[in-house]
Amino acid sequence: MAVSCPNCHSLNIVTIDIGRKTGNVIGTVAGATSGVLGVSSGARIGTSVGAFAGPVGSVAGGLIGGILGGVAGGTAGTAVGESIDENILDNYLCQHRGYQFNTRND
Repeated sequence: MAVSCPNCHSLNIVTIDIGRKTGNVIGTVAGATSGVLGVSSGARIGTSVGAFAGPVGSVAGGLIGGILGGVAGGTAGTAVGESIDENILDNYLCQHRGYQFNTRND
């Protein structure tokens, strides 16, 4: 579906995606922090790796937990942000006239 500007009917429209971008950053940071602090799952991985890598295995487990937490948090944050963009914010920008709008029915 092509989105057109409700004011000038231009098809030269871009999405701003402030909610999506913000949600991704917040979710990634929160998920990574949670993953690193919740070392219990990372420690289990680290213990397995530790059999081969010694103490470095625990650090590797913590890093793996942080990475996995960051990915999961970023994905969840992006989904929430997209919902905010579509339902709350004026997410579309007409590049012809600079008008911001959304496609929801007010």
